[in-house]
Amino acid sequence: MGFRTAWSIGAKKKIERGKVRFDATIAKLQKERKQMMDTGASLKAKESKAEKEGEKLEELNLKVKAKLNSYQELYDHNQRMIVPRESHLTILQIAILTMAKNVP
Repeated sequence: MGFRTAWSIGAKKKIERGKVRFDATIAKLQKERKQMMDTGASLKAKESKAEKEGEKLEELNLKVKAKLNSYQELYDHNQRMIVPRESHLTILQIAILTMAKNVP
């Protein structure tokens, strides 16, 4: 075997080792890319779910505010109805006491 043949055999082996390392690196990068794609899809699904949940909560918040406003209006209306009744009762009680004093 001559110098050239030994040199070419060594070069071929070195190229093969580099090729194997290069293939392993490509496989590793493809695996990482797949994991990142899966993670991205998972995050998008979670984001979509969180957005829907936020919309539901916003809708619920609006309903609760509307119900609170209606109860407040009902309470205010009832308060306006109670106050005149109390003043009428006071006037009536005074009138009854006055009439009772006037009766012999």
